[in-house]
Amino acid sequence: MSDGDYLIGLAFLVLTLGSVIAAALLLVRRRAAALSGATRIVAVAVLATAGVLLAHLLPGALTVLSRETAALTAVLLLACASRVRPAAAGGRTPTEPSDDPEPWPERLLAGFGVTVGVIWVALVAIRQIYVAPQGFDAANAYMPTAARWAQDGSIWGLHDWLPGFFFGASPGNGSVVVLAGLLPFDNDFLARYAIYPFVLLFAVALYALARELAAPRSAATLIALMVTAAPVVVQPALEDALLDPVLYFGVAAGFLFLVRHTRTAASSDLLIAGVALGIAFGTKFYGFTAVPIIVVVWLGARLTAGIPPRLLLRQARLLIGPIALFGGIWILRNLIATGNPVFPVQLDLFGITIFSAPADPLRESLGSTLFGYLDQPGVWSGELAHQFRVAVGIPLLLIAAGVVTGIVQLGRRRYEESDGRRDHVAWAALVAIALLALSYALTPYSAVGPPGEPVAAAANVRYGIPALIAASIVVAFVAGRLSRKVLLGVEVVALLALLDAIRIGITAPSKTLYTAVLLAAIALALVVLVRSLRGFRRRDREPGPDRHRKLALAAVALLALLAGSVRWQGNYNEGRYLEADAALTELIERTSEVEGVMVALAGNWTNQGVAPVYPSFGTTLQNDVDYVGPDQDGLLGRFTNQADFVAALDAGQYGLVVVGCGECPRGPLGGSLQARWATEAGYRPIARSDRLVLLTGSD
Repeated sequence: MSDGDYLIGLAFLVLTLGSVIAAALLLVRRRAAALSGATRIVAVAVLATAGVLLAHLLPGALTVLSRETAALTAVLLLACASRVRPAAAGGRTPTEPSDDPEPWPERLLAGFGVTVGVIWVALVAIRQIYVAPQGFDAANAYMPTAARWAQDGSIWGLHDWLPGFFFGASPGNGSVVVLAGLLPFDNDFLARYAIYPFVLLFAVALYALARELAAPRSAATLIALMVTAAPVVVQPALEDALLDPVLYFGVAAGFLFLVRHTRTAASSDLLIAGVALGIAFGTKFYGFTAVPIIVVVWLGARLTAGIPPRLLLRQARLLIGPIALFGGIWILRNLIATGNPVFPVQLDLFGITIFSAPADPLRESLGSTLFGYLDQPGVWSGELAHQFRVAVGIPLLLIAAGVVTGIVQLGRRRYEESDGRRDHVAWAALVAIALLALSYALTPYSAVGPPGEPVAAAANVRYGIPALIAASIVVAFVAGRLSRKVLLGVEVVALLALLDAIRIGITAPSKTLYTAVLLAAIALALVVLVRSLRGFRRRDREPGPDRHRKLALAAVALLALLAGSVRWQGNYNEGRYLEADAALTELIERTSEVEGVMVALAGNWTNQGVAPVYPSFGTTLQNDVDYVGPDQDGLLGRFTNQADFVAALDAGQYGLVVVGCGECPRGPLGGSLQARWATEAGYRPIARSDRLVLLTGSD
């Protein structure tokens, strides 16, 4: 990508994101002016994310998606937001009583935790700065999906490149977020970082949620940090370019505004909650179960709180409408593409198949559930205990202890004093925990691995994060009722849990944590030193730089940032995927100066190393990539017949063929049956690695 192309793409990116952020700020200022602090940040982030989705989904649904139409739609959204009238002045929104000043040890613990977390994320981001997306799901599904949308200008249709998986049918809000960073440039140098903000926003939403339950600021901070630091939360986003943190943020923000609505009764809180849960509902398959559970629990809680049914119906419309908008489009897509809105699930009613779906070929061998191991305590105390340890770490134990304490406290308070609203919220949270945990335990692949050996269950502990978010509500409830001495001890343990979670993860080497701890200690020491020297400053000096000097400094910083980003993308693209695999290196070099090369994928490849799907699209997404295999009722498969395989190759008129051969044995074709079929059809092998064979159909 030339510097000129980069600058043009940057202009489109700034116009698109700037417009949706400005629209979100306007809406919050005019319709939810009472919001402040972290809650206001979360509201703006929810609405800005919704704006990003709409800016791409509306033209994508009309099959005219491009960086131009996305920017134009974002500008139109800003124009619409500017027409929204401010909410009528009414009674003052009920507010929580202010906190008592917190002791300095608590503030120091929270400040140290925040500083360590921010520095660690920054160090991880720097480590990834020249690394193209290589996560299994990202390279096989999410990045290729965003690339295909950018090529086709449309979000319709199911796109798969990996046989035996249903990636193409999964909801696509997370892929749209990635698309927002990819589309302006037709390049992914920025796209992998599109998910990073949602990790930070998840922590902010958890903090605001804990504060809404009256947890002290320091405790709320450390609760939010230790949950966010769980390896299963940060690993997918910071290294593997996966989409789950978008769902986590949506669920946490949804809980925040549902809980806030019990205090304010403001319609704006319900609308923001609906938008947040809609974002989550349309991000991952397990959002299809988690979000309805949250809505059902909310309805039940409102009924038991004595809300009149007619009022509850109006409130439900405000909540469910945005969920249907931001999640329903993916159900509609599946209905159009397969005739089954809940594809790949087969829906039977009284023995009659309402919506059919192909059998999952992997479920029998790898798709075990946690529920299936309930009668095997040895597995829970052995392998599953280890899997939960490496997925969440000590934070899981602390959260569990907080939930047990909350149950005890609530049980006592039923017969003693009651805090009314907060008690009701905590009881509802306990119900949500139970239902969300049960849903997680029943979800296929929650204990992924061969029968009796859930050796990869840690990867899918992410299905249980919505239950963990609900549990943080109870922990915050408990934290708001502890004595200062006990609370300080809990905060120390929470800080240690935060550090442990970062340490046991594989996102970065443990030395990255130690570096972050050292830099955080130095930073806090400097802050203390500067504050102690304030009294020695000259009182007669000028108040500060004048306005022109500030503008000049800002302009210089902006130009430096711009120059650095130009250099960054250039260096990134010079080495993008070129050392990942010899066959892929040859493919990228052969297609770098050519537009519209047809690339066929075939065979199977191992999980070690980068998957060939996304790299085959080329540096500027100039290649058209297909997997050559049969479509079996919506499930991509592999050809087992030479005539069918060769016929598909001939029909596609492919210039290059990438054949996966597992662990390729010796020989130019790596022992691959499909590679031999391709050579017999006239393709010539030109490069190979331990996993892939590249063949060309041209002389």
